[in-house]
Amino acid sequence: MPWADLGIDLALGSVIDREATARESQFLPDYMEAAFASATLVGDGPTRPLVKESRVILEYPDEEFKMDLINHILFFGELRSCSPGSLFFGHRKKQLFLGFDVALFSILGILGLVVTFLWFFTDHSATKWNWNILWVFPGHLALVWGLMKKELQPWVKKYLLFALIMADAAVVFLDFGLAILSSQFDSDFIGDYPSDELPLL
Repeated sequence: MPWADLGIDLALGSVIDREATARESQFLPDYMEAAFASATLVGDGPTRPLVKESRVILEYPDEEFKMDLINHILFFGELRSCSPGSLFFGHRKKQLFLGFDVALFSILGILGLVVTFLWFFTDHSATKWNWNILWVFPGHLALVWGLMKKELQPWVKKYLLFALIMADAAVVFLDFGLAILSSQFDSDFIGDYPSDELPLL
């Protein structure tokens, strides 16, 4: 589900970049099965495996992954290809392609509102410290308003420079892994457990 993956990458913050502990990873059935398979019972007799035997009750065939014809990789690839062309021809003709710019910054501004709402106005801890806000910024909606006016105001060019700096900062944070530094602020840390000492609760 490529579009679902895009939504997860966009909405969730850098706190989820911390590597899960052995206990935390057991919310996935495959990891829980592996943990039980390697767990042992100590005391009240000789050390022995927790699981005597295992068997498959219902087995499903593996589904072949197929990328949708319209997917986010194609969409952003086309967007990345169109952006330089828009800037090049706009510079040569000494004019802006307002339709493209208005559409682009409208989408980014709306996404910025979503990211801001999830970060500051919800109780979801996984949406905190989301550095996507550096490029999907709510202030881009103000830029849309400025672009649609008959005459461009001086602040529009300054804002475009600000948006460029923010986008560059996003590349540094997201591509070079600096965003994971914010995981130090995660107060919900759960201690790790060795895989062969499964805690039975």
